[in-house]
Amino acid sequence: MEIPKRNFRRQREITAVLAVSNKQISPIDLSHSNIISAFDEDGVMVHQQEGLDVDNEEIVAAINLEVSN
Repeated sequence: MEIPKRNFRRQREITAVLAVSNKQISPIDLSHSNIISAFDEDGVMVHQQEGLDVDNEEIVAAINLEVSN
C-alpha cells in the first residue's frame, strides 16, 4: 500500500509544529520520537514530555489543570 504524498507532507507539517522528529524508513514506515503534548482549549501547547521512561506527573497535572478550567 502506498501512502499519498500529500499525507506525508501534512505529517511533516504537523511533526514540525509539535517538535517531533521522524525519519522515513520505507514508503510506509516511519521512525519517530516519543513525545506527548498537552494543549489548552485554544490549541496552545501547555506542556510537552519527551521519552518513555519518565515521570508522568507533570503531564498529568497539566492535563488535569486544563480539564478543570
